[in-house]
Amino acid sequence: MTMRERLASGFESLQSFGLVLLLVALPYSEGLKNTAIALAFLGFAGKTLLGRMPRFQDPALAWALLAYVAACFLSFALARPELQRPPELLTVLMTTSPFFLAADACSRRPSRALLFTWAILIGALLAGLAAYGSFLTGYQERLSLASIENPVPAAEYLAIALGVSLALLIAEYRAGLAGPLLVLATGFTAVPLVMTRSRGGLLGAACGGAAIVAASLRRRRYAVVALVVVAGLVATFALMHPNSRLFMGRNITARFDTWQRSVELIAERPLTGHGPGIYWALGVTYEDHKGEEHQLNAHNTLFHAAAENGLVGAGALAAFLVLALRAAVRSIRGARHAVGRAVAVGALAGIVASIVAGLTAVSTDAEPGMLFYALVALGATRHVMSVPPSETGTRDGGAR
Repeated sequence: MTMRERLASGFESLQSFGLVLLLVALPYSEGLKNTAIALAFLGFAGKTLLGRMPRFQDPALAWALLAYVAACFLSFALARPELQRPPELLTVLMTTSPFFLAADACSRRPSRALLFTWAILIGALLAGLAAYGSFLTGYQERLSLASIENPVPAAEYLAIALGVSLALLIAEYRAGLAGPLLVLATGFTAVPLVMTRSRGGLLGAACGGAAIVAASLRRRRYAVVALVVVAGLVATFALMHPNSRLFMGRNITARFDTWQRSVELIAERPLTGHGPGIYWALGVTYEDHKGEEHQLNAHNTLFHAAAENGLVGAGALAAFLVLALRAAVRSIRGARHAVGRAVAVGALAGIVASIVAGLTAVSTDAEPGMLFYALVALGATRHVMSVPPSETGTRDGGAR
């Protein structure tokens, strides 16, 4: 190996290290998150300059996300001058970068998908433990995470992580070390998720669980049965607690009103939108007898994208979401062993959870968005490991 190749390998390792640090730090350290992105990008840039060009197992996904990013830049260029905010373009790049960084890293060494998956789970476990302890000793009405202070995006993050954790737990529950650790990760993700009291996150987690059932069982109708059971439990809870904020509340009406106002904003500038990251500045408010409430986002991922970046941006994002689901399903079908399949199933569950949560919130923004984009890259990684560590000598994940 030449000196140039050694340097390229070193930068590539730095890229992976930065990604691991990012996925662990996402829910509880803003400073560490920024440092991790810088390290990962430095590694990516260094190995690219040395001739090791980026590669993607699913180029269609990369092109769709690049189209979305390009639409954000176009929207910025054509926005009214008072709505042009250059820092928002940096935010777009930071939020979407985990996909490109993780997809490139996994394309060269697919086993990194499992490494990044464990980084997600360790981050969720540590953040869940810290948040649970803080909640018990504080006076919050709803749980949040250290660097995700709003309970709604905190719930989105936890719903995505819970799907990943459950899928891996099903595959590794008998493992001596991984099994107990996954039980802890699942428990300290699920309990804080419930304590966020966020409708979107809880519904997303339920649908993510149904996706796991659909992907894990040969008879797909069991997934429908699982959803019916969840719906029955929700209905029972609603009848026993008719005044619960999960089913009643001013913000439900506010969401419908905001969606209607978002459609009007889209009609004003249908192709390129009003500019990335400026929904909060468009003057959308909801008013009733309790007063006026300023709406900071569209409470729907695609409405939000269309209002800010036009139908061009929303269309590119929608295409990316569809391709993400397709890529995860293909990875599940092509997996050669249990652990690799579990990573793909967990990615599918997390993607479904994010999309469902995005029906009533903006789930592709900030920390939940960064986790989502990274998870799409992991879901698109095929043949996650050539030889699973706990199944040496078997070909397709048989009994241990």
